[in-house]
Amino acid sequence: MMIVSNTTPLSSLFGIGREDIVAQLFGVVHISEAVAGELVSGGFGIGTELLRVHPVHAPDYEHLLRRDLDIGEAQTIVLAKALNADLVLIDERLGYAIAQEEGLPLAGTLTILINAKRRGIITEAKPLLDAMIANKQWYSRRLYNHFLQSVGEKT
Repeated sequence: MMIVSNTTPLSSLFGIGREDIVAQLFGVVHISEAVAGELVSGGFGIGTELLRVHPVHAPDYEHLLRRDLDIGEAQTIVLAKALNADLVLIDERLGYAIAQEEGLPLAGTLTILINAKRRGIITEAKPLLDAMIANKQWYSRRLYNHFLQSVGEKT
């Protein structure tokens, strides 16, 4: 399965020490050079066998930058299209909407947690969600409660 990711889904899980979830669900994740740079500047290593870094050339994504995407999101969308990705991991609202317009199959961090729970990789999502929030990942109280209810956990 060809998986391409933007920064936030990876940094959210890597930031709480749960690279294993990404590895068990996806094996290898493809990222652009811009995403690799964002991960490194956030203090995360990319020298793992989990991540494959790809160059994306500026002319391929300049039109997306004009739509107010950051370079990581723009390169993620272009890379996903170039690699004919089976799934694109992206959380940011505008990036998600534009990737959806581009016809890309999408999932965010919370969907990753849902799938990890369904596959028995984790038994509870709440402790991980709470750890991500403690690590400066923001979710509205409404989304937090709705998510936990959807996976059968108490808020």
